[in-house]
Amino acid sequence: MMGVAVPGWLANHDGSVVRDVDSRKWLVLFRNEPQYHIDVHPAGGEFAADIVQSNNGRHVGSTKNCPSERDALAAGLEELRKLLGW
Repeated sequence: MMGVAVPGWLANHDGSVVRDVDSRKWLVLFRNEPQYHIDVHPAGGEFAADIVQSNNGRHVGSTKNCPSERDALAAGLEELRKLLGW
C-alpha cells in the first residue's frame, strides 16, 4: 500500500498516520500514542474504511465505498476529523 501525507488538521493536533504491520490498518497517533486505527478493506469491487478506537476496539465510523485504497484512507481520515469535531 502507499504512503500517506498527514492532513493539516491532524498535524495541527500533534497527530500522525503510520501503517500498521498488517499493511491494511493505519494507526492515527496523537503525541505518538495510537488513538484510532483506520482499517482499509475491499468492499464490493472497491474499498472502504472502518474507524476504530485503539484503546477499547470500539467501532466509531465507516466510509462509503471508494475507488481506491488511497481514497478510502482519505475518506476515513475525513470521517475521523468530523467525528472529533475538528
